[in-house]
Amino acid sequence: MAVVCVVAMTVFASIFILPLFLITAHVPALSGTSVGLIMGAQGIASAVGVLLSGRILYRRLGVRRLVTLGGILLVVGTWKLAVLEPDVSPASLLPWLVIRGFGFGFTFVPSITRALEEVTGPALARASSLLNVLRQVFSALGTALVGTLFASETQRRACPRWPRRSSRDLVFVARLRQPGRARRTTRAWLAA
Repeated sequence: MAVVCVVAMTVFASIFILPLFLITAHVPALSGTSVGLIMGAQGIASAVGVLLSGRILYRRLGVRRLVTLGGILLVVGTWKLAVLEPDVSPASLLPWLVIRGFGFGFTFVPSITRALEEVTGPALARASSLLNVLRQVFSALGTALVGTLFASETQRRACPRWPRRSSRDLVFVARLRQPGRARRTTRAWLAA
């Protein structure tokens, strides 16, 4: 169950933040259609990975090997996405997104199947509900965490490094905005 929570946190956080990055911080900014086409590579790879892991690889490799392979693919794909620069080529993201998609497919379905495999009867409905709630909660936590980090880093890089403002500085700025007071306010502020 822990694997499902960690995978949900990382995958859904990146599904949230990568389009936001490509639209707002990428130079030049990409359109929503372009970002959708780029992100589609990960979705297609996830679908193929889910089909392969559910129908073929689950029985041949076993859960442990399949989840390990998927985890390695997720880490490798996420590594490149963790060091993005604003001028990154969108085409260079495609292989990493495909790797992440396969990693998601190889990790998520087998771990959910294994978690619910031994539960039977009326407990199966409760276990499935619990697993879905945990997946949603950890997806939201990952999205909130990454969104907060992205916003703070964007603000830090976009704003010049000013010293902390005191209340005196804020009053000075407010007075500058009043017509005719700029010259007198500047002299008074410099004299203090």
